[in-house]
Amino acid sequence: MKKNLLKAILFVMFAVFAVSCTDEQSSIEMNENNKEFNLKATGSVWDGVIGVEQNGQYVITVPKERLLTEMQQIVKSLGYDDQLTDATISKLTATNNPSVDAFMLIGTASNSSKNFSTGIMLVQNSSFQFTVDRNFGGASTTCTGCASGCNLRFLTEGTQKIPYCEENGCTYNCVKGEATF
Repeated sequence: MKKNLLKAILFVMFAVFAVSCTDEQSSIEMNENNKEFNLKATGSVWDGVIGVEQNGQYVITVPKERLLTEMQQIVKSLGYDDQLTDATISKLTATNNPSVDAFMLIGTASNSSKNFSTGIMLVQNSSFQFTVDRNFGGASTTCTGCASGCNLRFLTEGTQKIPYCEENGCTYNCVKGEATF
């Protein structure tokens, strides 16, 4: 009797354990298949370190798919349907002051029929880590236009850095959009 009772208890515990593991695995698979992550529940990529400088290279440290998903939400808020396919950290020099450099996270849409990019100003701390430059209040700049131009650049005015879209010969075709996140 004790043997049968012990077997029954073990069987029930095994069944409960198996079902709980299966439900958890299904939940993970469902989240991975759903490209729209619930970013509010897990925190925003903009709240922490986005990348680091290693051996002179700028490396994005957050999951790139998640980063592109958050950047895509910004792009959609501006009314664009272009699908971002890549993101990089770039060091840019101020157009009007070659002694001033800044870092920008730039997302691009390589499958777009026109040049399309969106950028977020970053700041590098003493540990060579990149975070969002909060002096911009969580703003992104989007440039779209002809294939040979509309590149993200910035100007300085005093201590302020002002992102803009450089036309590079794309007169009247270059459009700048700004959004906060």
